Amino acid sequence: MAEKVDNWKGCPPPSKEPMIGQYCDIVLLEPDKHCEALWEEFAADTTDIDWKYLWVGPFANIELFRDFLVINTTGSPDIFYAILNKAGRPLGMASYLNIVPQHGSVEVGHIHLSPRMQRTPASTEYLYLMSKHVFDLGYRRFEWKCDSLNKRSQTTAKRFGFKFEAIFRQHYVIKGLNRDSAYLSIIDKEWPAIENAVRQWLSAENFDESARTNSAAVISPLARADHTGAISPKLQLALADHATSLSPILSSPISPDSQVDVTPTFSHWTRYKRLRQLPETICSIIHRLTMIPVIDINFNLPDSAVP
Repeated sequence: MAEKVDNWKGCPPPSKEPMIGQYCDIVLLEPDKHCEALWEEFAADTTDIDWKYLWVGPFANIELFRDFLVINTTGSPDIFYAILNKAGRPLGMASYLNIVPQHGSVEVGHIHLSPRMQRTPASTEYLYLMSKHVFDLGYRRFEWKCDSLNKRSQTTAKRFGFKFEAIFRQHYVIKGLNRDSAYLSIIDKEWPAIENAVRQWLSAENFDESARTNSAAVISPLARADHTGAISPKLQLALADHATSLSPILSSPISPDSQVDVTPTFSHWTRYKRLRQLPETICSIIHRLTMIPVIDINFNLPDSAVP
């Protein structure tokens, strides 16, 4: 039987007002104001890997790039934003698209983060700000779609808390190539736990000054590959006694084919069993570093309950 949705009246469209964070700000993208800086920042990707799975690009010159921005900020129902560092320089872009207020559904897409923004706290915070905004407006569903071959994109989405739903086969033809699309989503019932986990991970105490201000900050060896920032001395001391146990837990990959859904971002049974053998206080630190929501794990489960 279908779940009843009481007193549903739809949602307003996403706001075009700035979204202000600790590490970045999100503002409406204005080609005249942001094009040149974005062009310069994206040019640091000398292999064009960041354009590989996008619908467009790489562009031969800044004029073509500007034309793309103008078309999508003036003649499109999508809402394009520039992502600024705290000094006000654009380091990336993203948009809301497939906006369906009457059903409370919206997608985040057209995401392009410059090399300087990738693997910094801002690369998580911009998505937190965009997610929080739509759920605060009452949206029921926040979507993430990407090429099924784009494992980096899927890993980023799952790490944040998006749940994989399906593969739409032969969905598009992009740049002369077939695209099977991976669909992922967060729904309103899941957002409070995800919001709490991300907010804790973004806490300033988890990053030293270099990680907060230097886009080339060294990635911690104890953090998962797509997380960033040097661990503060306080956390380094707390983890030191457990380094041997932590290393295999945090460095071994999570199987993308796992069907076990312990939590939105933690579904590998082997790692789950090893994690349960650590003190709960240490697991809380792991949670803050990696956003693995170990707060949802029942530490009193008998070993027989874990395959």
